[in-house]
Amino acid sequence: MDLLSEGLNKGIAVTGKVLFFAKKESVAPLCYVLSDSNHTCYVVTVYGIRNDAIKEGDQVTLLEPFYRFVDFSWKGKHYKFKSVRVDFVEQLIVNGKYLSSHHAVRTSIYAQHKA
Repeated sequence: MDLLSEGLNKGIAVTGKVLFFAKKESVAPLCYVLSDSNHTCYVVTVYGIRNDAIKEGDQVTLLEPFYRFVDFSWKGKHYKFKSVRVDFVEQLIVNGKYLSSHHAVRTSIYAQHKA
C-alpha cells in the first residue's frame, strides 16, 4: 500500500487479508477493511460483486487499484485512511482464484420519459 500513487496504478497488484466486511444500509459499493504484509490497514470499496464473493479471512489481490488517501472531518471528529476502489470483478483475485461470473452483479438503469 505504501508504494501506491494517488489515482489509477496501472500494472500494479496489491494483496491483503480481509479483516472485516463493513455492513451498511446501501447495496453498492461493498466495503471491506484489509491489511497488507506490513500490517497497513486500508478500506476497499468494490462494485459489481455479490456480498458473498469475499469473506473475512480471505486473501484478496487487487489488480490495477485506484488509490486515494481520504482525510476529512465529520461531527467534530477527524478521519484519515487509505482507500482502494475496485470497479470490475476482473480486478479481483480471491484466495488465488479469479471470481467466477456467478459472483458478478450486473446493474442496469431504467429510464422513463414522463411528459
